[in-house]
Amino acid sequence: MSKKNIVLIDHEPYSTRRRKLFYIDELISAGYNVAVWDVSQFVFPGMKVTDEITENYLKKLYTLENLKESLNNIDIDDTIFFVECVDNWKTRKVFALLSKYKCVTIRMDLYANTIIKETLSQKLKRFLSSCFFKIIRGKIFFIAKKLYNKRHHIQFPCYFLSSSAIVNRTHAINHPDYEQYKFLPHPPVIKGEYIVFLDTYFPYHPDLKHFYQFNSNNITACAKKYHDSLNNFFSFLEKKYKMPIIIAAHPKSEYTGKEFGGREIIKYQTNNLVTNASLVVIQTSNSISYVALANKPIVFILTDASNQIPRYKYATQTLAQLFDKNVYNIDKMKNNFSEIDYSPLDEKKRQSYIYTYLTSKETENSKNIDIIKSFLKQL
Repeated sequence: MSKKNIVLIDHEPYSTRRRKLFYIDELISAGYNVAVWDVSQFVFPGMKVTDEITENYLKKLYTLENLKESLNNIDIDDTIFFVECVDNWKTRKVFALLSKYKCVTIRMDLYANTIIKETLSQKLKRFLSSCFFKIIRGKIFFIAKKLYNKRHHIQFPCYFLSSSAIVNRTHAINHPDYEQYKFLPHPPVIKGEYIVFLDTYFPYHPDLKHFYQFNSNNITACAKKYHDSLNNFFSFLEKKYKMPIIIAAHPKSEYTGKEFGGREIIKYQTNNLVTNASLVVIQTSNSISYVALANKPIVFILTDASNQIPRYKYATQTLAQLFDKNVYNIDKMKNNFSEIDYSPLDEKKRQSYIYTYLTSKETENSKNIDIIKSFLKQL
């Protein structure tokens, strides 16, 4: 191998999920000296995750000066940097520092299906929506960041690995969900038939605060309203289909067990739960990948509470439109759910989605770790 050290610079606290997503154990087994630099507390102060872990190769950096010191204490020429750090105005000095030290940087796109291709009418609708001022503000920061990058000669990343065919990737990989579905078994974790709900951990998901600036004045009341709406709908489905609703809990969730009316909540089993389900209930969720791969009947829903975040509502509608599906605001239906359509995805659109956002003909039979190790040897 040409370089011996790998450093992951991550804007989230280190967790079992991050360890799996970045193939940390596999890279260590391949002979690399791996380090993880957690910069979450100066990128997103106060960010927490429920399954945070610690390892001897983990270092927490709280300031830009900490990052500079760490760079000074490593052989830059013998190091590859995987950078999982949001690239915006707030983090501009992080990327300026990495460019100044001439670091070889790699961005691995773990959420390639969150950015989907929009039609002109969809773009116009979003621009004219209640998101208008946020979009304008974002564009201003985008232009300012581009000018800053030019002034400080910032080039990031050197290499961009993604499963999405609509981005300017340098190398094709598979989506992590595709990897799980393709290369892992799908044993049932629930006996009998059931309906699965793909949880988004609304309104407590940390991204809502750190990325979307969602600060409900009374988040507890918002959560209760949201869960009451879901539970009412779930009771209808259970009565109609004579099967239970199972909650596929979001990986960042931390539930007491009472939120969904005592229904079973299962974490870290979304792949298996979707694959073996009879029906899937979804909002905006990356786990749509499992639905497409397993070809399951689906229904898209929204609630008045979740619509408090315009971007959340728009993302759900855009995702549904990609598959020519309706979105149902279950609070507006006044318990008249009989007209809701529950059906599988159109086969042509399903295949298009898989090969646009989840994999490619080039990578569909290869594991990411093998693709990545082969790529790293060339650096």
